[in-house]
Amino acid sequence: MTEVLLLIVLGVLVIAVLLLPLWIGRRKRQLSSRLTQYQDITEALLEGDLALAREALKALIRTDTEDVAAYLRLAKILRREGDLERSVAVYRSLLARNVAEKDLRQRILAGLAEELFRLGRYAEAREIAGERRQIDRKDPLIWQVEAHEALEREDWPAASKAAEALARSGRDYPGPKAFQLGTHIAAQRAAAGQLREGRKLLEELLRDDPECAVALLLLGDLRTREGDHEKAAEAWTRLLRSRADAAPQVVGRLEKADFEMGRFSDLSVLYEELASSSTGNTGALRLARARMAYRRGEVDEALRLVDDLLETMPENRPARDWRLFLQLERGGSAEARSYLKGALEEALDVPQPPTCPHCGRRGDAAAVRCGNCRRWLPDPFTPAARRGQTGT
Repeated sequence: MTEVLLLIVLGVLVIAVLLLPLWIGRRKRQLSSRLTQYQDITEALLEGDLALAREALKALIRTDTEDVAAYLRLAKILRREGDLERSVAVYRSLLARNVAEKDLRQRILAGLAEELFRLGRYAEAREIAGERRQIDRKDPLIWQVEAHEALEREDWPAASKAAEALARSGRDYPGPKAFQLGTHIAAQRAAAGQLREGRKLLEELLRDDPECAVALLLLGDLRTREGDHEKAAEAWTRLLRSRADAAPQVVGRLEKADFEMGRFSDLSVLYEELASSSTGNTGALRLARARMAYRRGEVDEALRLVDDLLETMPENRPARDWRLFLQLERGGSAEARSYLKGALEEALDVPQPPTCPHCGRRGDAAAVRCGNCRRWLPDPFTPAARRGQTGT
């Protein structure tokens, strides 16, 4: 019996020795093949060929159905292609596997919640966010979902509570910031005729963030609708002092308010003060100084200011038009002068509205959410380069 067992053991060892090189070679070929596939996927992504990367990932998954990371990459590509429903299906299939590894499960839950969130399926997103919070109790995603649910049912107190919780979390998360939720709620209240409620919410928001640009812009608008031009001018002046680059959106509003109060001389002082600062060297602000000089009857001074502006910004179209108007004012055709002045006043009073980066629809500078696609908008007063760096 012992001899038989010994023969069996020897036979197994011989088979193992013979088959081991074959197994190692096969394993090396598999690893080499997978490495090649990942290289192909990386190259496709670098070249921006999402379709090729997607198909390569599908082929990779067919060879190894347990590669959770490959599924996660596939879901992200589907999102970039705009196929959120299929991305949700991928995440759902991964959840059905009961992945034990905490980090992977967190990524699955986060991805699924975000996709449901983007699709507007807030109840489902809230359920998933709740499960994620059991793993990480400080995860602010659940507050994000609750805020949107509150916005959908126009439950402003609940949305405000969620916004406050988001602000306290101090963590990065996808979706609207607290100031966007607060400003959106204020705008909705104002649209419903609740001007006082909307204004108080903006004032509360500004106590936490005194330089919130869209809140100051909207506060001035609400004050104007309430007939308080003094307070409106105060809000817009605060905005100009903190963000001189907001001049294209603010100057027209501010001049209308001051016209109602008959104090254009105050604006001349303000414009000169801001234009002399390092941050106030904007075309709109410098051109506003020329407008003030013209309204005081100082045509030559206005022309000098416009010429100074064109020396540093020769392609500034409004400045070039104003130069033509001022030249006509010094002896040109009265008809041409009247027409050109009207066109210039209209161009300044109605600045070019910002465009939604998601759907292309134009909106108001005070809007924080697109009225068309309902996506949250970047801060229109943040320079484009810095928006790209921060991901706003």
